Amino acid sequence: MATASIIGVLVLPITTNVAASALPRPWQSYLWIAWPASLALAVVVVIVEIRRHRQSLLVAETQISPQTVERQVWNVPFPNAAFTDRKSMFMELGTVLMRGSGRPVVVAGMAGVGKTQFALAYAHSTRSKLRVGWLVPASNRVSALSSLADLAAALGFHELNRKAAAGKAVSYLSESSGWLLIFDDAYKLSDLTGLVPTGIDGAVVITSRNPGFDRSADSLLLRPFDDEHALEFLRNRSHDDDMGAAKELASALGNLPLALEHAATYCMEAGIGMAEYLQRYQRHRTILIEDPTRPASRGLHTTVRMAVDRAAKQARGVRLVLQLLSMLGPHDVPTELITGVVSRPRRWTSSVLANPLAVDRAIRALRQSSLLISASTSHLRVHELVARATRDQAFERRSPVWWKLSFASARKARTLDTAVRLIDEYLPLDTRVPPSWAKASLVYPHLEAVLGHVETQHLSRRRARRLATVVGRLGTHLFHSGDFASGEDLCRQALAICRSQGDTDAEYSQEAAFELTVILHYNGWLEEARELGEALVATRMRLYGPHDRRTIAAMNRLGGVLMDIPGSLEEAKDLFERVLAESLAIFDAEHVQVLFTRNNLAKTLRLLGEYELALDLSEQVLSVGRRVLGDDHPDVLVWIHNVAEARRATGRLEGAYELHHEALQRRITVLGAQHPLTVVSQTNLAHTAAALGYTAEARALYEEALHAAAVTLDENHRWTVDARDGLSRTAS
Repeated sequence: MATASIIGVLVLPITTNVAASALPRPWQSYLWIAWPASLALAVVVVIVEIRRHRQSLLVAETQISPQTVERQVWNVPFPNAAFTDRKSMFMELGTVLMRGSGRPVVVAGMAGVGKTQFALAYAHSTRSKLRVGWLVPASNRVSALSSLADLAAALGFHELNRKAAAGKAVSYLSESSGWLLIFDDAYKLSDLTGLVPTGIDGAVVITSRNPGFDRSADSLLLRPFDDEHALEFLRNRSHDDDMGAAKELASALGNLPLALEHAATYCMEAGIGMAEYLQRYQRHRTILIEDPTRPASRGLHTTVRMAVDRAAKQARGVRLVLQLLSMLGPHDVPTELITGVVSRPRRWTSSVLANPLAVDRAIRALRQSSLLISASTSHLRVHELVARATRDQAFERRSPVWWKLSFASARKARTLDTAVRLIDEYLPLDTRVPPSWAKASLVYPHLEAVLGHVETQHLSRRRARRLATVVGRLGTHLFHSGDFASGEDLCRQALAICRSQGDTDAEYSQEAAFELTVILHYNGWLEEARELGEALVATRMRLYGPHDRRTIAAMNRLGGVLMDIPGSLEEAKDLFERVLAESLAIFDAEHVQVLFTRNNLAKTLRLLGEYELALDLSEQVLSVGRRVLGDDHPDVLVWIHNVAEARRATGRLEGAYELHHEALQRRITVLGAQHPLTVVSQTNLAHTAAALGYTAEARALYEEALHAAAVTLDENHRWTVDARDGLSRTAS
């Protein structure tokens, strides 16, 4: 109105003077301009008045009370037809929302686990009780604001400014009841600041891969289907009742809903069963998971790639850490395996792994993107399908361009070498110390996973040497911990890697042969152990001569094998006497190598029937060993056992019983009740108890030994057979 008045004050005098021809004479020549100018000013007045009138109407319309919106406002789409109802999770979500705390509920979980479908299904299950239900894409703040502005329009607010409109929608919901707001795929808490209604008469559900939302919301973690629901999903969606194939397929896909959906849809549309799909999946995994036949459907690889790209923007080491985890297998990876190298930096270490803050940031970014399904101070875990997608994207070699193939191959080799180095750093050097065995057991599945990705024929000699050394050391750890089978398998692989490089004379190849000889001996493969031991002695004789400590150690090991081969006792005795002479020329009389040799010689003398001499020598070894190594050292426990056997051979049964009992109790404490050497102690104590007439005790000991042997030894292993024969004798 003020604008029109000002214009009127200026226009009216001019038009009046023009009409009366009262303008000053000098202006008469410009008289023709007056009419267009007056017309233009009139148009301005009209426009201003129209806009003012419209704004007054909008103000009147926005003064609508919440009660005037009576129709249901809804944009939540239906979930997939094959959505499997997670009743227990629905009940948990409903319970949390019914508390009326006003706090949002965040449904968190990894990519492809079905967070959005779960939220959509919940919304439709409660639709009859709601007046407003709205799905808000929340991957970024702009999307969330735009969707809330659309909600404002649907509610009847006609605000031209979209940000202001979103604010009015939020204010309206805060003062209303019977509404549900779903913020889908939210990533950062800051993106939703000021956009979440605060009323207690409605509900807010946030789906996110970022578990960090639990600081300001109640959290509900959505995991992959359990086996029962995965089978139900596949059967209902594919219309195939082959439960055996369904179980195998669900296991291969890690029960991940997105992958199961792709598989079932492919089966239905291609007209094949799950068994046929499984065969195709094993050959064409990447193509099937991505599902190129349905462009509108986002495949798992695309989902993972987007999540990785987003996480990589938050931290520089995301790709490296994820690639390492993908190579280390789907099991729980000890956190120290990734972070422990920081405390022992090496020149080879990447700048990311050498920086504890960089590692922390990378793990945090991976966790916020739910690329880690589990992350704690003790372990990290990535879903198998995410690991496969990562490997396919980082190390794929399907490109026809040669340099892309070379880069992918080189990247894979570097990542595998880094994984081997991390395991090398993680494993203790001393394989005979019991506290180190727990670490070996933890890292075993991860080294197996690495070996599954290694192409030994393409390894450089340097990397082959490192891999063989780590594999052999882990095998030795497992052997000493009592896992004879796994120890043998790994040491065989270590020696095979050495031989694939033609490095039979190399130090690391000799060490692999030495450890495998020990394990073959304990596992009862005596002829193979003899052949390998003789070859090792010949190699070291040629390279180092007869007086070198490495040659002496190989000869001592060969003597131990000969001692248990029928007809070779005299040869073993001669070899031990020679080794003892060579050892005393190099080592002190109380050196462990000398004690080993004397103990082996004493055992050989006992088997040859020279009982008193054997007893005297074994007691000397035990006396020095207790003083030098302590009563609970694994080697000392072997020497206690041998003294007890020498006493039993000489008829000193009470003394033998006492020492066998001590050895058994110490082995249970140090090695564990099911360790194979504990089985040996139980069996020999049972032999002694039976000789003393303690039949019931002997029978109980034999049964315990057989129970433990069933866990750790083959049924035909000589120690198992010894315990079984002893039990038969007591029964008769």
